[in-house]
Amino acid sequence: MFTLSNFSILVPTDFSDFATRALEYAKAIAKPLHATLHIVHVLEPAAYMPQWEMLSSAFEEIALKMQQQAGRDVEELAAAIQKEGLEAKGVVLGGTPHNEIVKYAADNDIQLIVIGTHGRRGLEHFFVGSTTERVIRLAQCPVLSVHADKTGATHVAQPAQHEDKVSENTHHRFTRLERKSTLASNY
Repeated sequence: MFTLSNFSILVPTDFSDFATRALEYAKAIAKPLHATLHIVHVLEPAAYMPQWEMLSSAFEEIALKMQQQAGRDVEELAAAIQKEGLEAKGVVLGGTPHNEIVKYAADNDIQLIVIGTHGRRGLEHFFVGSTTERVIRLAQCPVLSVHADKTGATHVAQPAQHEDKVSENTHHRFTRLERKSTLASNY
């Protein structure tokens, strides 16, 4: 059942401009709801050829350094968000990004995922695929996909001039959604 208490928002990040833009949207949503932001970075396991076996220790060392750096980066991001008066925690996971994002959301009772998309098209999209697309398909909670505008810019809209009114309207919409959810679960 949908509830506003203990509202949690997952924001996957690859530290790109697209992820930063999604984070700005997530913070705008989180503020009036007093929601917790979960900043998650997923490190994919390195793939190397069997004939590179002699280099495996070097690969492991690089992977460890990448994990440590990613941990510092998400913790810095979470600390900066906390300085803005929001509750946030940073997490680094290992695995396939879309699988780990969806699993983390399910395991941590996340109510909303806010994820950036690179907006790839054509052959690039065909070959690279879309983590965002897979998360949207597989997640059990709502997913807000944030993409660049038509010019490719990743600027973030400025906060509303009348934050109290925006906050009141947002809270009212979520309260209506919560009531509808409760009514639907009774049938």
